Amino acid sequence: MPIKTKAAYTAGPVPKEAVDYFSSKGWKVGFSHQDIWKEEHAYAFTVAKAMEIDVLESIRGAVDGAIKDGTTFRDFRQHLEPQLQKLGWWGKKEMVDPKTGEKKLVQLGSGRRLKIIFSQNIRTAQAYQAWERIERTKKMLPYIEYRLGPSEKHRKQHIDWEGLILPADDPWWDTHFPPNGWGCKCWGRQLTKRAAEKKGISKAPSDKMKKWKNPRTGETEDVPEGVTPGFNFNPGKARHPEQLGRFTERLNSVSASAAQAVHRAWMQPDIFGRWRKTPQGNIPVAALNPDTQKLMKSDTRTVLLSEDSMLKQDGKTGRSKGHPELTDAEYCLLPDILAKGEIFREDLQRLVFYRHGGVRYRAVTKTTQDGKENYLLNFQRVDEKTYNKQRQKLDLISEER
Repeated sequence: MPIKTKAAYTAGPVPKEAVDYFSSKGWKVGFSHQDIWKEEHAYAFTVAKAMEIDVLESIRGAVDGAIKDGTTFRDFRQHLEPQLQKLGWWGKKEMVDPKTGEKKLVQLGSGRRLKIIFSQNIRTAQAYQAWERIERTKKMLPYIEYRLGPSEKHRKQHIDWEGLILPADDPWWDTHFPPNGWGCKCWGRQLTKRAAEKKGISKAPSDKMKKWKNPRTGETEDVPEGVTPGFNFNPGKARHPEQLGRFTERLNSVSASAAQAVHRAWMQPDIFGRWRKTPQGNIPVAALNPDTQKLMKSDTRTVLLSEDSMLKQDGKTGRSKGHPELTDAEYCLLPDILAKGEIFREDLQRLVFYRHGGVRYRAVTKTTQDGKENYLLNFQRVDEKTYNKQRQKLDLISEER
């Protein structure tokens, strides 16, 4: 008997949450899709081998328009293909792999690649929006049913998962919430408790895991069979602030410019504001540049904001008035303040950053004595009189950039 699938899963305009998700992404160039891995795609837009910013901007603009307007692939291709041909990003071309220095004949633009770019970005944005809806409504609809999409062929494991019903909070969805591979059109349907019990609540499958080594980064991880490496994460959960602590190690392993780009991309008011309302644990808010990191004898470039410091900043600890007047958007300036601001040394472990852009901001960081962690201790607006007074007392080590 043929398997019934949802007929029009990707048709029509995408909901606002999906549009906002894509619009808030930063930029990142990469020679291979494996250079930008898993959760990094939740914060940065990239296309493999689109190494020139004008090419990446053209593709990004076309995808952005397709997501906002519900554009068909035919219209998307007719609009974008002439632009890419004009820019010389079409057909096959020799390029130097920046990682290996090897010259390779690679495929740039093509109809097939445009279809992958179009469908994958739309499906990931939809997955993010779907999970946002699940989080908002899971009290009334606490279960998710795994459903197949409108593909002519399905992966065996995806067929096995068809009809699987699990609580929305089950960790299985952390690695299996669709899409689960290139071209995967599977989706998740929410159910009430009554409907789930009537259909039959499942147990999370004991999926066979396989070791997979990223040939670009050398990182090794366990990936469930049936899930393509790189897809074993939940696009919706990837942006939840409580998950961001997982990225600290990864952010310290990539280049400083890449880490700063990821910080700028994820530090969006709606994302940061969600964590700020009920802060838990430490989250990364900025990255030190290599010179500053060396100056502080720090083993890590990531700067963390702790739960306690956030509560103190908002005047909720009773120990100080804090600075509750600061908006979420102002906190999202931190990646640029720490990357481009004036830097002063306060003592052996503390740095003071100043950045002026119509409003003067002061940010204070501290590196632990063992050099393992950097923390944001204080963030506030200051007037010019206070700035000039403090500037005379501190040792300037870097001008504003």
